[in-house]
Amino acid sequence: MPELVINRSSDFINKYKDIKIMVDGNAIGTIADGETKVFTIPAGEHTIRAKMDWRGSVERKLTVKESGKVTFKLAGFKGQKLTLILLAIAVLSTFVLPRSTEVYIRSGILLVCVGSILGYMSYLYTFGRNKYLTLEQE
Repeated sequence: MPELVINRSSDFINKYKDIKIMVDGNAIGTIADGETKVFTIPAGEHTIRAKMDWRGSVERKLTVKESGKVTFKLAGFKGQKLTLILLAIAVLSTFVLPRSTEVYIRSGILLVCVGSILGYMSYLYTFGRNKYLTLEQE
């Protein structure tokens, strides 16, 4: 039987959430954080998608030959690390900068960082909900 291998990377933001794997619109199983799972699927052309609540990945097409093996890498949204870095800068700027620094400078840094994070996360949770997860063939 053909095999579908999914390698899920370990994410900080989605660590405790299982992701549902969909083949041809049907759920074939779930995968936990940092896990590698093997699913058996029929040979032929299929579509694959990862889904977590209302968020998910773009639908991908794959062709599996009899006794073949296809591997995909599953990860959270691109820019996770940048989001956490911006958040750290925002928080640290309010505590690390000396009190003699003008208030508008500290407030400006905080506003830009938090505003960027909120804007990007709002996009991912609404219009970009099908780009929240990345599913790429290896």
